[in-house]
Amino acid sequence: MVIFLTIFFILFFAFFYNYDEKGPVLSGQIEKFVFSKKETNYSNIFWYDLKGNEIKLNEQRGKIVLINFWASWCLPCIRELPSIDKLSAGLDNREFKSIVINIDKRNRENSIRMFEDLDLHNLEYFYDSAGYLTSLLKIDVIPTTIIYNKNGDEIGRLVGEANWNSKDVLRFLKFFLE
Repeated sequence: MVIFLTIFFILFFAFFYNYDEKGPVLSGQIEKFVFSKKETNYSNIFWYDLKGNEIKLNEQRGKIVLINFWASWCLPCIRELPSIDKLSAGLDNREFKSIVINIDKRNRENSIRMFEDLDLHNLEYFYDSAGYLTSLLKIDVIPTTIIYNKNGDEIGRLVGEANWNSKDVLRFLKFFLE
């Protein structure tokens, strides 16, 4: 009987205890997140704003940066943009920055209109010119979201749609913000 109880408690804590002293817990909306296996610091990551200005990831040093790749023809992408907007509103912009990058290769005006119609107050429209970033970062599926630490190293990525304004995501991000 003692052996049975011991095994029961070990299994109980192994499956239901949701805490990891070494890192953030991947649960709920963030459980599909995959940590990068090696340090990947790209000094050549850049994208463009509406005026055609080149914006570099290095300009965000000192912040946790969430970069989301989306397209106007991708319904899951469009559905998750408002949650990224709400996440951005709830975090200190001195410590955290959300960047959403459109990858449409044709009809940029249509994607800009769609973005504006979403009435996002905490996000700017950025784009990837000619697929440079998607190729460099090996983005095969959208939406894909990559999170970078304060030094510009890739923490990891989540492929697919998520509710970025969920408690799971906030708990996950706060681990890196502290």
